[in-house]
Amino acid sequence: MSRRIMWKKVVEVGEQKINQFASQMLANESIVESVQDMLKAALAARAQVVATAKTVLKLLNVPTLDDLKRIEDKLAEIETLFADIRTSLDKD
Repeated sequence: MSRRIMWKKVVEVGEQKINQFASQMLANESIVESVQDMLKAALAARAQVVATAKTVLKLLNVPTLDDLKRIEDKLAEIETLFADIRTSLDKD
């Protein structure tokens, strides 16, 4: 048997074993619940980190992405107003 065929066989057996293991884990309700709880906790922790980072940036007087987005929107609004004024002046 060539190395390529042997390697392919090893990969196939490995995939089968991983699939069996995953199926067994997903069939166990307590494991599924534990994974769900861990994901909920991770999402809650992420939200807390984001909130804390925003607070720290605000205390350091550093703009957040939301602040920059508001500035960008305001600049676009001002640019539109200038374009309207230019158009109005060109008509006169």
